[in-house]
Amino acid sequence: MVNHDSGTSGNIILYDNDSAASGDVVMEIDEKGAGAFGMTVPGDGIIFDNGLYASLPANTSITVFIQLGGR
Repeated sequence: MVNHDSGTSGNIILYDNDSAASGDVVMEIDEKGAGAFGMTVPGDGIIFDNGLYASLPANTSITVFIQLGGR
């Protein structure tokens, strides 16, 4: 789920890293306008072997649903 409270554009970037906006980019979402939307990642989803770090534009929030455990 993505919620963007203003019309400011930017990119939501998810990294395979638990502490910084660096390393492998595993997903990038172009955010251009205010509103909320959800998305479905097909198949087995995205695997974050090293943790998950999100870089967000101002006035943007995300909710990420995770499954812990084996593959």
